[in-house]
Amino acid sequence: MTLGRHLHDPLAYLELAHLCEEEDTPEELRATLQEGIRVRGNFFPVAWLALGAEAEQQAAELEAANQAAEAQQAYRRAAEAFATAFEQLQQLDFQPVRDFDPERLTTLRRKLAQRQEQP
Repeated sequence: MTLGRHLHDPLAYLELAHLCEEEDTPEELRATLQEGIRVRGNFFPVAWLALGAEAEQQAAELEAANQAAEAQQAYRRAAEAFATAFEQLQQLDFQPVRDFDPERLTTLRRKLAQRQEQP
């Protein structure tokens, strides 16, 4: 209802994304998070974190299914989303390690580098 009235409440987007996750509709989940990010002028660190987590999960599933190229793309999306989220969190005076785990991004970047080195 809130979104239908064009009231861009960030909590409404997060709740809708949560419902998409519960209903196991990853495409709708991604679209909802991306729309929330768009209407907030790209500054929505919580949505970026959720988008990164979703892409990371998708990458792991693709990797398990031996779809290396698709997994690589999903890992890249996850790393980009986490990097954006962490940058935005720092703008809000959140501190790495104390307030969020930068190791997650480091791990993703390491996986990307390893995959680029493979023939």
